[in-house]
Parts: sequence; C-alpha cells; structure tokens
Amino acid sequence: LSKMRQAVVLVSVALVALLVASASAASTSPLKDYFGFFDVNKDGRLSDVEITEGVWALENEEPGQLPPQELLELSRHIIIKEIDMDFDGFIDWTEYSLRFARLNDHDAPEQIHLSLGNTTSSMTVTWVTKYVDNGAIAEFWPCGQSSNVQNLTAVTFTYEAGVFGWTGWIHRTQFQKLSAESCYTYRVGSQTSGKPWSPEFSFYTPPVTGTTPSGRPLSIALFGDMGTVMPLGFLVTDQMVADAAKQPQGSFDLFMHAGDISYAGTSASREFEEVWDLWSNQVQPLASVTPYMTAVGNHEKYYNFTSYLSRLDMPFGPTAQRNFYYSYDYGLVHFVSICTETYVYDYAPGTPQYLWIQQDLIKANKNRHNVPWIIVVGHRPMYSSDLSSDSGPLQQYLEPLLYQYKVDIALWGHMHEYERTYPVWNNTVTQYPVGKSADGLPIFDNAPSTIHLTIGTAGAFIFEHFEDPSPSWSAFHAEKYGYGHLQVFNATTLSFGFQSEREKAQVDGFWLQKDPSSPLSRVH
Repeated sequence: LSKMRQAVVLVSVALVALLVASASAASTSPLKDYFGFFDVNKDGRLSDVEITEGVWALENEEPGQLPPQELLELSRHIIIKEIDMDFDGFIDWTEYSLRFARLNDHDAPEQIHLSLGNTTSSMTVTWVTKYVDNGAIAEFWPCGQSSNVQNLTAVTFTYEAGVFGWTGWIHRTQFQKLSAESCYTYRVGSQTSGKPWSPEFSFYTPPVTGTTPSGRPLSIALFGDMGTVMPLGFLVTDQMVADAAKQPQGSFDLFMHAGDISYAGTSASREFEEVWDLWSNQVQPLASVTPYMTAVGNHEKYYNFTSYLSRLDMPFGPTAQRNFYYSYDYGLVHFVSICTETYVYDYAPGTPQYLWIQQDLIKANKNRHNVPWIIVVGHRPMYSSDLSSDSGPLQQYLEPLLYQYKVDIALWGHMHEYERTYPVWNNTVTQYPVGKSADGLPIFDNAPSTIHLTIGTAGAFIFEHFEDPSPSWSAFHAEKYGYGHLQVFNATTLSFGFQSEREKAQVDGFWLQKDPSSPLSRVH
C-alpha cells in the first residue's frame, strides 16, 4: 500500500509537471500530453499500474484515498488488452496514438458539435480552432442542393480556465428557418485564415412536434459519465458510432448525456482543459451529425462551470438557466433537463429551479394530447441501490412533482452502473410487468409512476457496490459499460434497451405502453 500511495503522489507531481509543460509548449498535442500524464516514469509506455493511478488521480476528489483493486483489474484486462497491439502488457506511444488518432490536434476546424436551437426550426453548431480566426463562418444547404448555399457568420470567443489556461477559440452560429424532418449539409471554416475547411456533414432536423419521423420510431441514445480515452469513454463512443450506422436513417435522432461529460477535472479544484479538447474530438463523429444534448454533473463544476458553459450551448427560455435547467420537445417527447447540484442551483420547494420545474411540468402535462411522453433528465439519481449514492434530498423535494405530473421516465447518471427501477413512487412499486413482449422484455401498461434509469456507464471507471438484498423497486442492475437506446414508436408505445459495450448486445430493457381508452390512462 505504501508503494501505491507513493505512486499516487508521483502522479499528482507528474500532473503538475505536465500542465506546466503544456502551458509552455504549444506544439505539444493534447493526446501526447494526456499520454505523458499517465507515463509517470517517462519510459514511453504505460503499465496497468500507471493507468490505474492516473485515472484515480483524475477522478477521485478525496486526497489520500487509494485506488480500488477493481480499477487495477479494469486497466489490466480491458484497457491494456484493447490497445496493446504487440501483446507485451504495455501501451507505447505508437499504439496509443494509432488507436486514438482522431483525437489529435487538427489544422482544420475540430470539435464540431450540434445542439438544438431555441426554436424547433433552428440548430446550433459549435466548433473550435487552435488559431485565432475572426472570419469564421458556416455554410449550409439542403442535402443535394449545393447550389443553394447560405453563409452564416460565427461568434468567436475564448475563455480562461484551467490551472494554466487554455489555447483555443470557440466559434458558434445557428442554422435557422429549417424545415422539419429534412436533411441539411454543412461545413465550417474561415473566410480569412487560409486554413482548411472541415469536411461536409449532414444532419436531419426533428420531426414536427407531436409526431415521429415518417415510417420509423424516434431513436434516442441515453447515457451519462463518459470521459475520454482512459478508461473507456472512447470505446463506448465507438460503440454508439457503430450502432448509429445501423439505424434506418444512418444515425440516432438525438443524444442525451446526463452529466459528467469530459472528466477534465484533476482533483477537487483543478481542471485540465485539454481533456475537454480530447473529449470533444472523441464525440465529433456523433455530435457533428446529430444534436447532442447535455445535463450538468458534478464534474463540470471547475472554475465555476466555465468550460461547460463555454463549450456547450443548450436551448433555454426566459425563466430557464442556460445549460443548467431547460426543456425542449423532440417529436413526441418532452425533455426536462434539471440541475441536481444544489451548490449552484438548489431545488428545494420555493427555489427558482423548483418553481421552474413545477411550471414546466404543469405545461407539459397539459400538452400530452400533442406531446404524450415526458422524460426528466438529471445527474444524481433519485433512486439507486448503489451504496455510494449521494443524491441528498432529491427524492424528498422533487419526486412529488414527478408523480403529480406523471413523468414517464427519469434518466440519471453519477453512479457508475446501469440500474432500472419498476414504476415507483415513495419507495413503493406501483406496477410490476403485465406481460412479456415477443422479444422477451417486460411490458408496463399505463404505469402509475415513473421508471428510473441510472446509466452512468458511458466510460468512467466502474467499481460499484450494491445493497444486498436489492430494494424491491430495483428491477435490474449491472456493472457494465454501454448506453441506453430509447425508441418511441407512437403516442402509446415506446421501448428501451441497455446496450452493453462488451457483449455488443442488449442485456436489459422494457416496453412501456399507454392505452388512451383505458380509465387508467395517464394521457389527458
């Protein structure tokens, strides 16, 4: 243990040295810096022990705590195995840089990210350059109509955060007056820099509010707690890239990330900005072609959430708080994204966030004839059988709202596990499955209360311990990496499945249906 403790101290020292080096050497890439952070003994290769100690130093906020044995086993059996091409038990720089090549710096615009705009006919695009570019623009046109190009000037800015700051410029603009359920192509670049433009990307706009896309269900990916290449955020991202290609339209319709995004934090108070660069390039294959929406988590807190607020842009109304709590409709679903971090926005009854949630749910519940499904998204889970769950008074304060206004599904992260509840209210199961579907999944019919999904499995390391026996409301839990796949077929039927990264298959799921003619119907 003393050797491990000494190694943890060495990792902290190495981190400071890395940050100093990256502040003074602009030519060093974020990927090379990240490799150097883990390579404590500077022998040009990473061992399982170095990876374990590095990941622990990045995520753990309590000084003096030792890495758990489970993390060492994860490093040894998954991370090393995935990247070690010559099977010598180490990861050298060549292996590392080849596996994560798309995360390196680019001369062209990078970190390209779509998010829904403030209206149903708009889409925001954000990108980054590592050079000053005051002539940044986006070009877009209807797919197949390249002669009908529109140019949009971007707002350009940078920010100051991180132990030694950040070198980069963020550019943002919004495509407007888009037709519903339509394909558009775009690229981003510069009128003045002389640098290369981005490749062309194509995206589909949402269907008309209150409908599904023609001939197919809405296809939505749900998850939280990702991070980047150490340990497994990159693998889960690749899993979603592969699965997106299998969707009827060649992509998901929407991503919803329930907080703890890049894991750029390096302790209780420090953040390494280049990890945000790595993460943003990691998800670019997803976020450049599909709106990628986020809720805020505890790992976004550094420097007063500066990086989170600067790099991401979510829609918000006059009483919402940008990127912290907001809502939007997508087809047949109303999403309510909330902030579970009470040190920034409290949610006790009578607080601004509580009143906003209440009013938003009242409005959404009255609109069920048009948008019948309501999903609440936050970071810390309201229900979790994980022994380290730390959600405070979330259930006490907000569950009555979820029950009163008939929220169908609640999505959470924070706990690095997958867990699904039965429909539950006040710790009591309100409905067990009424049958099984043709694919063997449980069916819930006019569920009287909310099904809670904790999906903190998109890459952050997993070493959870659960209550034994499990609470009666816990239907299924697993320590597996992956994401959730929600399909909304119509106003009365949706399905959900948890897709395991290792098994490359669905390992849990359910069907939820409503019958408008039933006296128990929650559709009003």
